[in-house]
Amino acid sequence: MLVCASAILTLALGIRHSFGLFLQPMSMANGWGREVFGLAVALSNLMWGVTQPFTGMLADRGSMPL
Repeated sequence: MLVCASAILTLALGIRHSFGLFLQPMSMANGWGREVFGLAVALSNLMWGVTQPFTGMLADRGSMPL
């Protein structure tokens, strides 16, 4: 179970932390500057942080006995 949880976290968080690899190709393809791509990544991280308490509450609610 621990190995499966580690693999899921590695895949999920690895995708979040790989945005830097896509900076140059996406910026060149769409004509964006670094600041536009940086803003998109920053907003993604902010939304992740804002929604964590609510998803945590939902996860805790699902594990409580009736």
